[in-house]
Amino acid sequence: MENLHMGIGALWTAVHYRLPVLIVVNNNVSFVNDEIHQSEVATNRGRPVENSWIGMRMEAPEVDLAQPPAPYALAEGPITDPEKLGPALRRAVEQVARGRVALLDVRTASR
Repeated sequence: MENLHMGIGALWTAVHYRLPVLIVVNNNVSFVNDEIHQSEVATNRGRPVENSWIGMRMEAPEVDLAQPPAPYALAEGPITDPEKLGPALRRAVEQVARGRVALLDVRTASR
């Protein structure tokens, strides 16, 4: 998720240059590596570890990763039901085979 938030322009580039690409986002709704680091820093500094999620987790509201690319690429999600992942992947692969960009936002546990 981190790279998609920080580099959404890469989707535009792929569409602009007609580069077929399939992007499957393992979306845990957090900058997890940074959240873990924040916990370690809090512990080392004697601060409350329960605050380590602040600025790291994207909740209330969650970011809709399928929204920005939707006008110019197949974008689906958030996919939270494992039963729906297979059909979504098939649709995405069909789009890529046609030379298009496809993005799937797949929600997973944050920790």
